Parts: sequence; C-alpha cells; structure tokens
Amino acid sequence: MKRIALFLIILLAVPSLVFAQETSLFMDSDPGDYIGQGEQWYYNPDTAEFTIAQMWDTNGVWVSLHTDDPSWGWWDLQFTAPAGEDLTVGQYLGATRYPFNEPNEPGLSITGMGRGCNTLTGSFVVNEITFGPGNTVESFWANFEQHCEGGAPALTGEIRVNQGIVTTVKVNFGSMKVMYR
Repeated sequence: MKRIALFLIILLAVPSLVFAQETSLFMDSDPGDYIGQGEQWYYNPDTAEFTIAQMWDTNGVWVSLHTDDPSWGWWDLQFTAPAGEDLTVGQYLGATRYPFNEPNEPGLSITGMGRGCNTLTGSFVVNEITFGPGNTVESFWANFEQHCEGGAPALTGEIRVNQGIVTTVKVNFGSMKVMYR
C-alpha cells in the first residue's frame, strides 16, 4: 500500500515533465529547390515569432513565422483539405498550390524569403490538430513535401505549433514496474 501511495505522489509531481509542448519549423531543401535554395532551415520560438490561424472554418491552417534578422526572414505555410472537408489528422496526397487547387484536391503552399511556386505538387500528413473555442487552432503538427513547377527537387519538412509531446516515464518500485505514458 505504501508503494502505491508513493507512486501516486511521484505521478502527481511529474505532469509538467510529461506533457511538454513544442513549436518549431524544420525544412530540408534539395539542391535545385527554388523555395529553400538547397538549404536546411530550423526555427523555434527563440529565433522566430510564430502565428497560427484557421482558414475557411475548419478547412485549413495557416502558419506564419517572422524573424528580426532579414537573412532569416519570414515563411508562410498553408494546408487545406479538399473543399467541403475539415482538415483532420490524416494523409493528404495529390496536393496542389493553394489557393488555386481544384475543389477535390488538398491545398498546400510553402512560401518565404520572397519566393513562391507558380504551380506545385506535393503531399502532407497532419499528425495532430486541435481546434479551440471559436474554431481557433490550438495545436498543429504536420510533415510536408512540396515540388515547384513540376520539378523533382523537393522541399520537405515538419511544422509543430503548440504540439503536445508525450514523454514515457518508467518507475521501478522493487518488483512493481509501472510505465506512464
């Protein structure tokens, strides 16, 4: 009984370690990719200001980030489900340039530093999305791949905004082993 009480005390003391949040943008640009210029890009709240907004009810998400350093500049990322569908957790194949995507296609647009695609093909996976009161976006996590102008070079990446990270905590009390996730 004492072991269970001790476990509960430890468990109640751990939540701030267990439920962390991450906001970051990582992009990896192939040589020849116009948008990322063949570079890797990484931002977090220490290096950029992130803004997240909902697009067209729950049909899409727009993420914008800006920095004070002109050489690191700004980026805009837009992800939409096909017309009439809500953007939810799942895979979105056959994405084309938002806002010019056909109604039955998901929309995607990663632009920044004064560069954008005229046409694009791509895909994205929404791993987490949480809408709050008034259809605000509380959290968003997606992986993406974008190709400009029908080219092979890709811009791939991952965007996380207030995305919950679950940490596994293992506690061993003699013969009692507990895993909390």
